[in-house]
Order: sequence, then structure tokens, then C-alpha cells
Amino acid sequence: GVCARARACIAVFVFTSNHYFLQCWKHGHLNLTQEEKDVLKSEGLPIPTSLPLSSEEEKAIKLARRKIKNKISAQESRRKRKEYIDNLEKRLTDSDGVNKRLIQRVAELETKNRYE
Repeated sequence: GVCARARACIAVFVFTSNHYFLQCWKHGHLNLTQEEKDVLKSEGLPIPTSLPLSSEEEKAIKLARRKIKNKISAQESRRKRKEYIDNLEKRLTDSDGVNKRLIQRVAELETKNRYE
């Protein structure tokens, strides 16, 4: 649950900045994801637990979410680059095979033409 009084608590998924978080409107509790907590901790920032948030806490959460978003974006970029390179390598392998077959065919035709 979002708070100790989970049965009475109105827990709501809130969507902001491409990120979901749980928020208990009735009791003013904020439930951050573990990743958000880890980022806040690694930055040496306090982990807010209740609403309303101070401006420093809002900035800290925005920073954590931006770092998480950047991390995900970088991972996706690396995945796409790897996929692109893998595709290029496959095309190169295929082209090398075709090229070797054509070189062999040219040599066969040249040999055949010399003796005709």
C-alpha cells in the first residue's frame, strides 16, 4: 500500500513527465519508486515521504526523474546502435558472399573465353 492505512487510503497512480508514481491523496503520503529513491540517495539528497513537497524536494525528484529518463534514453540509444551495427555486419557478410561468388564466376568465364 501507499501508507500504513492502506485500506482507507485513496491510492492513485499519477502520470507526470513520462513517469508513474503512487500518491496517497487522503493521508498525504508519497511513494517513490525504488529507482527514484536510489538516484536521490546516490545524489546525497533527502528522500521525501509526504506531501506537500517543498520546492527543494520537488527539484530533487525532478532531477532524479530526469536522470532515470536519460538513463533509459541512453540504453535505448545503445540498443538501437547495436541493432544498426548488427544489421550492417550481416549485410557486409552477405555482400562478401555474393562478391566471392561473382569473382569466382568471372574467373570461370575468363578461363572459358581463353580456350574458345
